[in-house]
Amino acid sequence: MIKWKMVIYNLILRILKGEFMDSNLLADRYKIEDRIGGGGMALIYKAYDTLINRLVAVKLLRSEFDADDEFLKRFKKEAHYAATLIHQNVIQIYDIGVEKSRNYIVMEYVDGISIRELIDSKKNIEIGKIVNFAIQICSAMNEAHKFRIVHRDIKPDNILVTKNNIIKVTDFGIAKSHNATALTKAGSVLGS
Repeated sequence: MIKWKMVIYNLILRILKGEFMDSNLLADRYKIEDRIGGGGMALIYKAYDTLINRLVAVKLLRSEFDADDEFLKRFKKEAHYAATLIHQNVIQIYDIGVEKSRNYIVMEYVDGISIRELIDSKKNIEIGKIVNFAIQICSAMNEAHKFRIVHRDIKPDNILVTKNNIIKVTDFGIAKSHNATALTKAGSVLGS
């Protein structure tokens, strides 16, 4: 009996933290499976695209920002900037939308870990692998710069490594295009 109480208690806590959506099907297409990450602005879910039968990641803007025009602008700009970049080392954006006032971005699902998790694991990493990762990160940034996009938040949490050691740069939320106006205000802090 105590075990069930603990399960229910933990479930209620997860619901209150916003880990679950009202339904596990988004846009009549994306079947939400598990929460796999998140930050101050959004939650990331592993999902299954039932239309084309593939795993995807869904970035769902936290509900407290759904009415904040500035956050909505940043969220949509992230999708726009990342979708502009077609490169093996940049996370691919597949879709963007709004359902029941919840803004979301659907993107490539990466079966791997962040550079932060790799660092925290304290595993010895061969120098050749580190150099390879650095080259891939530079390649992604070079591609962004060709489109006059500056990421502005490159950090271990925003770089994923697949099981095949392919780097994927993510989170263009505070990126800036030199062809557009800034998405941050003077005196504001960038990044997380």
